[in-house]
Amino acid sequence: MSLANKHIKDVYRSFGQRMDSAPRQFFPPHHQLGLFRSPAWQQAWRQHWSDTKALKPLRSINDEQPEFYRYWHVKRGLPMRTVIPAGISTAPARSMRAEYFCFPPGPEKVEHRVHRYLEAALRYRWDQLDLPDLLADSTEHWSLLQAARNLGLYVTEQKRETAYAVDLREQSFSDYVASRGKNTRLKLYNRRTKVAQQGALEINNIWPDRATFYDLLNKLHQARWGKPVYAGRGLAFIDSLLTGLADAGHKVDLSVMYLSGTPISAALDITAHGRCYNVQSGFVEDLIKGVSLGTLHFGYQIEAAFEAGAEVYDFMAGAGKNSQYKASLANTQHDLVSLRLVRNPALKVAYKWRDRSSQHRAETLHSGVPDVR
Repeated sequence: MSLANKHIKDVYRSFGQRMDSAPRQFFPPHHQLGLFRSPAWQQAWRQHWSDTKALKPLRSINDEQPEFYRYWHVKRGLPMRTVIPAGISTAPARSMRAEYFCFPPGPEKVEHRVHRYLEAALRYRWDQLDLPDLLADSTEHWSLLQAARNLGLYVTEQKRETAYAVDLREQSFSDYVASRGKNTRLKLYNRRTKVAQQGALEINNIWPDRATFYDLLNKLHQARWGKPVYAGRGLAFIDSLLTGLADAGHKVDLSVMYLSGTPISAALDITAHGRCYNVQSGFVEDLIKGVSLGTLHFGYQIEAAFEAGAEVYDFMAGAGKNSQYKASLANTQHDLVSLRLVRNPALKVAYKWRDRSSQHRAETLHSGVPDVR
């Protein structure tokens, strides 16, 4: 290794270590196998999504290498072979979104594990490899960029979104409520009295009555979004997932909020390895003037997570129907980045041209100079 390359590598390692403190605080290493990379998630995905007609598995069942699937599609006249890891949502298999992608654990340093992962992928024939929702600026993110470069792969950023959460580790629920803005405190906590004046308010975990919960959540989503949230493969997947998680000792909370015995809100929370994930929720709109039943329900769920000793209440990425409610409820956040690793020479040229054009447009907009092309 030349002195110049050694210097670059040392700078990269030092920079990566400094940058990694924020993602490690937001999503500690012991949370990695909690939900999306858990055996329960992987098994449910294989059972209900891996047999999608367009997907082809790229390893034998007994192979100890990472598990990949490939599919063909045509974009702008170019046929492409795209490879994905097992367990994620993709165009031909719209499963539940699997956030916080991480590489298989092991005793080696992260950069070595990432390099081995890509080498395993390179055993197969493909044009591009999609890796969604990595923690931006984490050791894994920087190691991936470095390994891809060393292996001659072009990396393009497909999407960047912010994940939101409530850090429960260094404060009480009352401290958390006090730290929110006036309007958020009103919706999250102070409206409890107003709702209680309308009738008896009660919140129950109705586990294991999944059928009742799915039916309620689907009705709430049908009324609000025009379609059910769980049906077909999606319903089969979530049902198998909850079974696997419960069998593994994780907490499943099918939380239903009732007013005078009538269900008015539902929230699906899963707690694993100290992190409570809000997987899904729904509520009756405009039932009580000036009250957001969904946010009120979140207040009770967050309070329960504090009392149970959870470390984080995680809203994850994604926006609400009318507002980004997660940003107002969260006291911590971090970006997730979805990357595409390009192997095909023609596609490399196409993505490089696209990325440079996008960068130029962004720089032009930032400088205040009108783009007249």
